[in-house]
Amino acid sequence: MEDKSSYRDTNLSNRDLSELDLMNCDLSGANLNGSRISGYALSTCRLENTNLDHIKLDKETWLSVIQTIRKIWEGPEIWNRSKVPRFSIVLTQANFSSGLFEQMDFSDLSFIACNFNKARFIRSNLNDTSFNGSLMTAITIQSMEITRTSFQRTILRQSHWENVLVSDAKLNEAQLEDSRFSKVTFTNTSFNDANLENAHFEACTFIDCLFFGTNNTHVVYHKCTFSNSDLENGNITGLRID
Repeated sequence: MEDKSSYRDTNLSNRDLSELDLMNCDLSGANLNGSRISGYALSTCRLENTNLDHIKLDKETWLSVIQTIRKIWEGPEIWNRSKVPRFSIVLTQANFSSGLFEQMDFSDLSFIACNFNKARFIRSNLNDTSFNGSLMTAITIQSMEITRTSFQRTILRQSHWENVLVSDAKLNEAQLEDSRFSKVTFTNTSFNDANLENAHFEACTFIDCLFFGTNNTHVVYHKCTFSNSDLENGNITGLRID
């Protein structure tokens, strides 16, 4: 699911690309105008500012998926206007790495095994959004409220969370090593079997949270408060609360 090669800013127009292995490639800024291409392979590529005019997909069933990915990259004005409220959308293995998602409405979307490494989410709507099984290393989540969001089995190492209200969320089996949390309130959130090793929580609040089987090895909780949230249900070797 990691980017394996790059055709960034490359002219690939009017070619038959159907036999070229483009899975997980970076096609940012590339020109694919009029080219023939595998819809599945294209759906896994990074498509920021990619020219997809008049492309010929091997299967037209991929057209709506590609159009959805394209609109997300066009930013909040285009995406939010086109999104149908409370309509579920599922994207699998799409590549949004290093994207800036500010004031985006991602509610009710399911991003399954997608690549969001180094992406930034700022003041966006992630209510009822699923990122299960996705790559989200070194992401930023800042200045928002998120409810019923699922990060189960998600790679969130070195992520940064700041000024966030999290409620009814699932972080079960998430990989959160070396992550930083500042002024985050977690309510009714599950960290069961998550790996928090070396994470740092600053001025955070935990209310009715679950930590069964959680790895809290060498985690620092500084100036944090806990209500009905028991850290001792997991591994607490080297844990520090001050």
